[in-house]
Amino acid sequence: MSERHVISTRNARLSLTVSFLSDLTFILPIWLLFGVDELGLSLTMTTALFMSVWLVSGLLEIPTGALADRLGRKKMFIVGAALLALYPIGYIYELPLLTIFVLSLLSALGSALRSGTLIPLTYASYKLENRSDADYHNFLSTNNTLLFIARALSGVVGGLLYAYNPHAPYVAIFVAYLCIIAVGFFLIDVGERSTLSNRAHISDTVKALVSKRLIVMLLGTYIAYQIVGEAIWTAYQPFFKDDGLNALQIGIIFTTIATISALGAFSTRFIMRKVGVLLIELLVSVMVLATALLLLLPSQLIHIIAIIPSAFAFGVSLTPITATVQKYLATTYHSTALSIVSVAQYCTYGFAALYISKTIDLFGVDTTRRILFIEALVVTGILAVIYLYQRKNDEIITPKEISH
Repeated sequence: MSERHVISTRNARLSLTVSFLSDLTFILPIWLLFGVDELGLSLTMTTALFMSVWLVSGLLEIPTGALADRLGRKKMFIVGAALLALYPIGYIYELPLLTIFVLSLLSALGSALRSGTLIPLTYASYKLENRSDADYHNFLSTNNTLLFIARALSGVVGGLLYAYNPHAPYVAIFVAYLCIIAVGFFLIDVGERSTLSNRAHISDTVKALVSKRLIVMLLGTYIAYQIVGEAIWTAYQPFFKDDGLNALQIGIIFTTIATISALGAFSTRFIMRKVGVLLIELLVSVMVLATALLLLLPSQLIHIIAIIPSAFAFGVSLTPITATVQKYLATTYHSTALSIVSVAQYCTYGFAALYISKTIDLFGVDTTRRILFIEALVVTGILAVIYLYQRKNDEIITPKEISH
C-alpha cells in the first residue's frame, strides 16, 4: 500500500464495513408481513409507518449535508448512526404506534446525517491523496456490490429469524447499527470546513445543479425510473404472498434479488467504460419493463424468474448517477451536493412504496401488476425520447468524461 494512500485506504475500508453492516437489513424481507400480521395494520398503514424514516430522511438530506460540511463529517456520522438505531426498538417491544412514529422521525434525522457524511468523507480522502477517478469509481462499485451481498444474506437470515420469532430480525438489525456506531470512531475526518451558513451551502449547490442542465435531466430521468422500479421492488412481498409463499420462501427470493443486484453493481466498473450514463439509465428502464411484463403472466415460476432483470437493473443503476453528480457538482460543499442524489433515492423510494401499498389495498395484486406494466412502458418511452433528444444535441455524458 502506497504511503500517500494510507488515509483514503483506511476510510474506504471502514466505509465498506459500514455499508455492509447497514445493509444487513434482516427486516426487509418481512417488514410488510410484520406490520400486517403482528401489528394488525393495513398494508398502507404499515408502509406509511415504516417509510416515515426514509421519507423524512430524504427531506433532511440537503440540510444535514450542509451541517456536516460545517461541523465535521465524522462527528455527524456518529450522531446519525446513534439516532438511526432507535426505530428498531419500537418494533422489538411493539410500542404504541405514536411512539414508533416518533422514534422513526429521530431515526430519519440519523439516517440523513449518516448518509450525507460517510461517502463525502471517503471522497474527500481520495481527493486529498490525489487518487484517480478510476480508483474512486472502483470503490463505488465495490461499495454497491457489498450493499447487495449484505442484502442477499439478509433475505435468508431474515426469513429464518422471522420464522423463529417475528421480533428477531429487528433485534439483529439493532445490533448491526450498534456496530456501525463503533466503526465511526475509527474514521479519519478530512476536508476543510466552511464558515458559510447552511443556507449558503444549499444555495450554492442548487445554483451549481441548475447550471448543469444535463445533471438536472439525469436526476429527472432517475426519479422517473425509480418511481416505477422501486414500486416493483417493494411489491415483491405482497406479490409472492399472493402466490402462496411463506416468509422464509420470500426471504430466499429476496436473497436471489440481492445477489443478482450485487452482480449488476460489480458490472458497472466495466459497463461505464463502454456506455454513456443516460444510455445505462435507458437500458435499466427496459429491464424494469421486462420485469413488469413477466409479472403479468399467470405462473409462480415466471414471477420468480421476473425478478432477474429488475434485480440486475437495480445493481447497475446506483453507481452512474452518483459518479456523475460527484464529477460535475463536487465543490467545497460536497456533502451538500451529494445529498441531491440521496433526496432522489429516499423520497422516490418512500413515495413509491406508499403508492404501491395503497394501490394493492384498493385494487388487489392482479390489477396492480397491470398498472405497473403500463407505468413501466410509459417511463421507458419517456427515457428513450430524452436519450434521442440529448444525443441529437450532443449532450450525452460519455464514459471518457466520467473516467478521466
